[in-house]
Amino acid sequence: GVVVPWWPPTKLARTAREQQLERRGRGCSPVPRAMSDDKSHGDVASLKVQQVAETCPAFAQGCPFSNVKRGVSMPIDELRAKCPAFEKGCPFEGVTDVGAIERVLKSVPTSHTQDKERAAVLRDTLKQVHTAAAELKDDLGACPVFVTDAPRCPFKVVCTNLQPLVTALDLRSWGVLVEEAAAAAAADGGSDIHLAAQLKTGTADAHRAAESVQFVRHFLRGRIPKDIYLRFVVYLYHIYDALERAGRQCKQHELYAPLHYDELERVPSLKRDLQYYFGDEWAAKVEQLKDDECVRNYVQRIEHIAAKQPHLLSAHAYTRYLGDLSGGQVLRRVAVKTYNLDAATGDGVRFYDFEAMPTKADHKKFKQRYREALDTLPVTQKVADEIVQEANVAFELNTAMFRALDDVAGLAAPAAAAASS
Repeated sequence: GVVVPWWPPTKLARTAREQQLERRGRGCSPVPRAMSDDKSHGDVASLKVQQVAETCPAFAQGCPFSNVKRGVSMPIDELRAKCPAFEKGCPFEGVTDVGAIERVLKSVPTSHTQDKERAAVLRDTLKQVHTAAAELKDDLGACPVFVTDAPRCPFKVVCTNLQPLVTALDLRSWGVLVEEAAAAAAADGGSDIHLAAQLKTGTADAHRAAESVQFVRHFLRGRIPKDIYLRFVVYLYHIYDALERAGRQCKQHELYAPLHYDELERVPSLKRDLQYYFGDEWAAKVEQLKDDECVRNYVQRIEHIAAKQPHLLSAHAYTRYLGDLSGGQVLRRVAVKTYNLDAATGDGVRFYDFEAMPTKADHKKFKQRYREALDTLPVTQKVADEIVQEANVAFELNTAMFRALDDVAGLAAPAAAAASS
């Protein structure tokens, strides 16, 4: 018979509670060692702003913070007169690398953190930046640029007077603020379990691992050949075909029924994309790749869950559909640009288009509705932990698919490439 792959718990498959405790155990060092002097934080200081803008999906449509209002309502000329940092114009204008951003932030005058009025202006501005960043993280997931603890995002480690800038302003650290925001959102839900928040925090490591695979990073830079991308689309067809067959099979189950939405189904759109790329031969092309190991394992896992553990199907639906409504929209823009597709007609990228939810605002409303549905599921903490663990399995299956595409494309992991050179 068919051997159903068994996915044992790994270091990624931990409950949200375990990961939260681990973060608290690590704590936040008030003076990161690499920032306690003027030395660069690893090699991140030399990273060009343009590189970040080209790599980070948050910058796909320009600077995501351009609409953030500074915490002061005064003309720029008056601001220049009152603030020495603005004497020659915006202090960030012309900044070309991350190290320069760090140096500007570290040069914030002491008066701006000690003077009550000035500190309030700076604090309010930074809060708005944080709010915008939190919304981006909610939409796009883990950062694909700073994917490890070192180097990491400079705005999390930058210091003033040898203290984190936000600490000097009597603010919590970025990480604590993010956790508090997630907890506040969860508090608005219906159940005491808050499954949506547990899924978000409990899959963070697995999510980050999936997005750090070479295929993803090269794709975001527009460097994946078209034939490899089409292979990816075929893989997606098999995965969604299995997921949506399972969804229809389990749509009466009490732990899946509230999450079953016909308008989410992707197979019809994928068929149109495949027909656009392969013409009448699309079905034959799909058949050729159905036995690729990464596809076979993914499909068998979904079929096993539907037959034996239907209460866990929500983990796979959450992982795929909320990803499509979030980071998937960035992938659409990249595909259009890289492969010279028509963004208006949607030919070749219909997979990313949800006809019932045509706008970003619609996506956001639906995702909130979906999270609320997760929080109303009648689950115990034990079942919630099982769902979070299965969501980690889903991310691992996606990571395996990306790595298979790495192999086909000849993309060696950085460590492996260095070892062979």
